[in-house]
Amino acid sequence: MHGYYAAISYINTMIGRLIAALKYLRLYKNTVIVLVSDHGFHTDEHSYWGKHNLWDTSLKVPLIIHTPDPAMQGLKENHLTEHVDIFPTLCEMADIPIPAYLQGKSMLPLLQNTDISGKQAVFAHRKHQWHDRIKAYAVAHSVRTEKYRYTVYLDKAKHVIAEELFDYENDPGELTNIASQEESREIIEKLHRILNAYLVENG
Repeated sequence: MHGYYAAISYINTMIGRLIAALKYLRLYKNTVIVLVSDHGFHTDEHSYWGKHNLWDTSLKVPLIIHTPDPAMQGLKENHLTEHVDIFPTLCEMADIPIPAYLQGKSMLPLLQNTDISGKQAVFAHRKHQWHDRIKAYAVAHSVRTEKYRYTVYLDKAKHVIAEELFDYENDPGELTNIASQEESREIIEKLHRILNAYLVENG
């Protein structure tokens, strides 16, 4: 944990140096600053240390956007978003046309209008780096909604070898996998259709 906290302190110091440099160059009032991580980190959640899984602790990241616009400073929103949404957001903030081929959606409307809802589902994937050497899943796909996360694990022949379903309203820590419960089948079928449609569209 000491090293983990040291890394956070180091990043905090570097951000301070960046802001100081922007102010020195008189660019601070005309700059959008984005603080984001590529992944979360387990510190013994699920008896796990590190990342490399499809639980929320590994997938949720900090996302702080500082903008010179006073109307958007201090806002705190809670929506489902993805990393691919950051670039189109910056394009819209800078009045740059958003390329049509981008998968992401600008988050700016979510910051300008609190009545707008975000994405209904977001997705994550995991390829096991050792799947050619050990008997484990080859790939896993996950879909997250506001209420549920469904993850399916496949072998190299793309056969389903395991499923997970977590209910965040009743189990925010993802401690109880309810995929095997009979009453979960309808939920799984719905989420599986959403996941498959995404995979077909995005390859």
